[in-house]
Parts: sequence; C-alpha cells; structure tokens
Amino acid sequence: MLMLALHEWGMNRGPKAWDHLGVVIRSAQAMGLHYEEELDDQPLSRSLPSRANDQQSFASAGNTSPDASCQNDAFVKQEIRRRTLWTCFILDRYFSNGKFRPQALNAKDLRIQLPAGEHAFLFGEKVRTLLLSEENTSRAEVQSQRRASLATDPSNPHHKRSSIHDSATGRSSPQDPEGRWEVGSDEGLISRYIKVLDIHGKVMRWACGGGRK
Repeated sequence: MLMLALHEWGMNRGPKAWDHLGVVIRSAQAMGLHYEEELDDQPLSRSLPSRANDQQSFASAGNTSPDASCQNDAFVKQEIRRRTLWTCFILDRYFSNGKFRPQALNAKDLRIQLPAGEHAFLFGEKVRTLLLSEENTSRAEVQSQRRASLATDPSNPHHKRSSIHDSATGRSSPQDPEGRWEVGSDEGLISRYIKVLDIHGKVMRWACGGGRK
C-alpha cells in the first residue's frame, strides 16, 4: 500500500495518494507499529486491536536466547517494523498539504525510536536512538512512569525488564538492554532526514494555515 501511495503521488494524483496513505497509517497503528514496549509510557493501557497483536508485536523483545544470531535477527525484525512506520511518517509529511489534507501522524504520539544507522541495520547490531520528540538521551521521566504503572500489575511478565539510562554519563545501567547509543555525530542519515522532514511539516502547516500572510 505504501508503494501504491508513492506511485499515485508520482503520477500527480495527490488526493488519491493521500487517501491510500490514510489506509496504510490506520493499518500500521492497528498493528501497533507506533509503540515499542520499552518506550511505552502507558504500558497498562491496551485497546482491543493492539491486545490481540501484543504477542506478535513484542515477541522479539522477549527473546532471551543467548544465541547472538537470534538476537541479531530479533533486532532486524524490530527495525523493519520501525522503518515501515517511519516510511508512513515521511509520506505523511510529503502528501499532507493545507487544511483539507491534514497530517495524520503526530511526532509526540510515536513511542518508537528513530531508525538505526545503515551499518547497524545491515549487520544486525542492536543500537538505541532517540525518539523524534526527544532532545537528549534522558528517558528518566518516561521510564519512571512506566515502572509506576507496572508496579500496579505485578503479574505483568515485563515488569522486571524496565530499563534505566544515566543521562549524565550517557552510559547504560546493568538493567538496560544491550546496545550502544546512536546520537550526535553517530546518528544515522535516515534519522537526520526524518528530523528535517518534521521541521518541513511544521513549516508547511504554518504556511498553509495563513502564517505567511
């Protein structure tokens, strides 16, 4: 559907492309692609569609196999899910224009990290990146809210796997899942590109909303 939407856009059929993209975005949201378990600040909030998909969505996150190849495969599968959602975000910023074609995805609602760099993706190296709405590597507030929510449900199988990050040193604590940070000069090209497009979307929303007049 993403390919069809891009084709319609290339054929100068903007409204039809925007219509296709709307179906794609709703499908991606129904699959839970806009949430990652470790970054979900409302882990006990579940709607019926996502609850049915929980086991499929986060099966890779629960992989405790010591086999490095299994862990690499799990990261690649998770990264493919991220990149699919970020493709929706990119096309949403391209296709949306003016009051009659509003943007469908809000950066603050996306609880997934930005795409990993190409090297990490190709070789299955688990890395961590920022959320689009984050300005630094501190996730203390989100993780604190998550732990508080999980504390009310001790039967939750994930309540012992919450991660902690030391924003002062930039290093991971022992509770964190393994993986280096890709931030600053180590940030991948796609991640930077998405940030630029987010700014572009804000400018377009301002301009089409009459800001230029």
